[in-house]
Amino acid sequence: MAHTSPNASNVRLAVPRKPTRSQLLDTEYAGQIAYPSQQTPPHERTFPANTLWSYFAERGWDELVHPNGVLYYHHRSMNVTTTANLREIDGWDPLVFLAQLASRTSLPETGARISNGYEVLVELDGITWINHNRQAASELNEDFLTFRLRQNSSSYDPSLSAEYWSFVQRCPCHVGLSKSSWTEAYTALTWAYADRLLFGVSNASFSKDDSKELLQILHSL
Repeated sequence: MAHTSPNASNVRLAVPRKPTRSQLLDTEYAGQIAYPSQQTPPHERTFPANTLWSYFAERGWDELVHPNGVLYYHHRSMNVTTTANLREIDGWDPLVFLAQLASRTSLPETGARISNGYEVLVELDGITWINHNRQAASELNEDFLTFRLRQNSSSYDPSLSAEYWSFVQRCPCHVGLSKSSWTEAYTALTWAYADRLLFGVSNASFSKDDSKELLQILHSL
């Protein structure tokens, strides 16, 4: 297929007939994501040269490999991420698509909005806003101002955190740890250890021995 440089005139909203790559990641068993196949470690895999990918690589996109081997892409200077396969989709540019959406909605100006801890997940069927500072994520194609209002609401909306951690699970390689990560991990493991120690039946995510070992690792960091 001949390569067509993506631009505003030929960008289209392509709705896939099969599940998106993000949906496929969402349906993976947790163990598959935490403990990927050891047949070919993702960081040792090589991918052939690709004309489409060269176009995006020259424009600041990084190609990242999820622990289960699926590729996704991140633009560091714009803080934009996509799970769309930039090696295969011709005539579609995530940044152009985002700019087109911004021109038709109440989104702030390009450049001003993707800052202060915000990131945008751009997919074939729309965008999702990510706020790393508050560990919150919007619904697909939710208006930016509505998303901000939900974050500032006096009543806590648990779906904000659920969507955020779903995003981190799908696109983990470029997301750094927050300042509170050590404390949060220590608290969760201490609770798991105590729950297993004190009660005969527990729904803790880790066994008593696993919790103890992980706590020792945390102390050594």
